[in-house]
Amino acid sequence: MRALICSVVILALAAAPGIAQDGTAPRSAATDDAPTTFEGEPVSHWVDLLRADNLQGRQKAVWALWHLRNTAADATPALVVAVRDDDEYVRTTAANTAQYVIGGHDEVVPDLEVALRDERVQVRRDASRLLSLVGRGAASAGDAVIAALDDDDAEVRKNAMGTVMVLAPEDATRALPAIRRGLANADESARSWAMNALFFIDSEATRALALAGLDDESAVVRERSLAVLSTTGTGDGSEVPRLLELVGDTSWLTRRVAVQVISRYEAQRDVVVPALIAALGDEHGWVRGAAVDGLTVLKAWQPSTVTALVPVLKDDEVLARMAATNVFATLGSAATPHRAKLLERVTTEEVDTARANVLRALVGASDAGDEVVEAALRRAMAGDGDVTPIFAAQALIRQHVSSEPAIALLVAKLDGAYYATAAKALGELGALGASTEPTLVAMMERGGREGLSAAQALVRIGSADAAGALDLIVETVEDAQTPFRTHAIALAGDLGPVGAQALPGMIAALSSPASRVVIITSDALERLGITARSALDALHEAEARGGWRTRFSVRAAIAKIEAAVAAAETTHKRSGPDSDED
Repeated sequence: MRALICSVVILALAAAPGIAQDGTAPRSAATDDAPTTFEGEPVSHWVDLLRADNLQGRQKAVWALWHLRNTAADATPALVVAVRDDDEYVRTTAANTAQYVIGGHDEVVPDLEVALRDERVQVRRDASRLLSLVGRGAASAGDAVIAALDDDDAEVRKNAMGTVMVLAPEDATRALPAIRRGLANADESARSWAMNALFFIDSEATRALALAGLDDESAVVRERSLAVLSTTGTGDGSEVPRLLELVGDTSWLTRRVAVQVISRYEAQRDVVVPALIAALGDEHGWVRGAAVDGLTVLKAWQPSTVTALVPVLKDDEVLARMAATNVFATLGSAATPHRAKLLERVTTEEVDTARANVLRALVGASDAGDEVVEAALRRAMAGDGDVTPIFAAQALIRQHVSSEPAIALLVAKLDGAYYATAAKALGELGALGASTEPTLVAMMERGGREGLSAAQALVRIGSADAAGALDLIVETVEDAQTPFRTHAIALAGDLGPVGAQALPGMIAALSSPASRVVIITSDALERLGITARSALDALHEAEARGGWRTRFSVRAAIAKIEAAVAAAETTHKRSGPDSDED
C-alpha cells in the first residue's frame, strides 16, 4: 500500500523535471565519451572567461559550458551568477546549462535568493526554477521561497511551489496562505502545483484543503487531492461516499488513488470491500492491481472475495497479476477451492516471480504428500527462471522429498544473480539446510554482498558459526564507509529479534546524508517492529531532516513501531497486577 501511494505521488510530481525522489535534482552524469574540453580548453578556462567583463568572451564561455554541461559541475557557481548577467543570451544560456549540474550545489542558494528579487521577470523565473532543482540545500532559502509564492508572475509562483517540498516543516507551514490562494486560482496548472505543495505540509488545514480538492473540475487536481488525503488520518469517515464516487471517475489515475485511499477506512469496510471487489473488473490494470492491494490491507479474504480474485491471476497487466499471486501465496488452505486454477497457472504463467507465488499458493492449498503437487514442484525446479526453481527446491526439501538434488540446486544458485534469494531459502530451512553449512561458510569468507547473504543464512540455520556470522552483519551495518552497508541493514531487518543486535549501527545510519541509506534503514526498522523501539527518537529526527520520499518511509516505520509498542503496553496493562480481570 505504501509503495503504491508513493508511486502515485511520483506520478503527480512528473511535471517537475529533474526532481529526484528525495527532492534533489540529479546531476547530469558524465559518461566515458562526454567531452571535458571545448576547442581544447577545459572547464576552468571557460569559467574564468564567463566571469570577465568582455561581453563577447562571456557569450563564448557560456556557449562552451553548454556543450560541456555533462562535465561542468565545477562551473555551477559561475553559471548561477551569470543568470543575472546584463546580456539576455548569457542569462538564458547560463540558466539552461545550470539546470543540468545544479543538484546538490547548496553554495549557490544565496545567489539564487538575490536573483529571486531581481526586477526582471525572466531572471526570477530562471532563479525559481533552478532553486527548485538544488535539492534539500534550498531549505535555507525559506524566506525567499515564501515571498516568491506571491510573485506577480505565474511561472515564478509555480516554480516556488515546486520548492516547498524541500523546505523545513515550519517554513512549509508558512506557505499555507499562498497555497490556499493557488488552490483557488482559475488556472488548472496553478491549482495542481498548489496541491502538490500541500502534500509536503503537516497541518490540520491540510486534510480540509485536500477534501475540498476532491470536487475540483480537473481530474489532475482530484487525483493529487487524493494523494494528499492518503497521508492524513481518516477522520470520521464522512468523506467515504465521495471517495466511492471517485472510484468510478473518468480518469484512471483518479480511480487508482481513490481505490488506495478507501482501503484505509477499516470502520466502513461494509461499503468499502464491495467497491474494491467491483474495482477488480476495472478497465485499467493498475486500478485492478490497486484493488487487490486494498483488499490485502483490509484482509478481506472471505470465500466470495477470493473467488472474485481468481480471474486476476491471469490478468493482462503484470502489476495486477503480481498483486493477485502475492495474495494467493499467503492464503494457505483458503485457496484450496481454486486448486485446479492454480495448477493451470503454474504451467501458463510466464513471469518468474509470479509463477513462484502460484507454486506457493498451490503448496498451501494442497495436502502434504500430494503427488500432483510434488510433480509440479519437480518440473518447476528443473525449469526456467531463478526464483521459481529456488522456491520449488525449498518446498521439496521441507516435504522431505528429493532433498539432495534440491539442496544441490540451492547451493548452485548461491553463485548466481539470485544468490541472496537462495541463501535466504537455505536459512529458512533451518536444520534441514544444515548440510550446506560448509558451502555457506566458504561463501561468507569471500565477503561482499554474497558473504553477507551467506552470513544471514548461517544465523537462520542456527549454525555453529552463527555468532560470527551475526557479528559480520553487525560490523558491516556499523561501517559507514563500506558499499555493502545498506545490504547488511536490510539483512538485519529480516532477522527478527536477533537483528536487534545491529540497532546501534542502524540508528547511526539514520543520520546519513544519503536518502537511500535512511530509507532502507527505516524500512528495516519497520520490519523489526517493537524490537526497534529504541530507534524512535532517531527516526523522528530523520523525519524532520529528510526530503519528502524519506519522510514517507520514516513515517511508516514510526507508525509501525509505535503501534506495536502501544499494543504491547495495552496487553501488559490488561494482564498486570492492577488489571480488573481475574
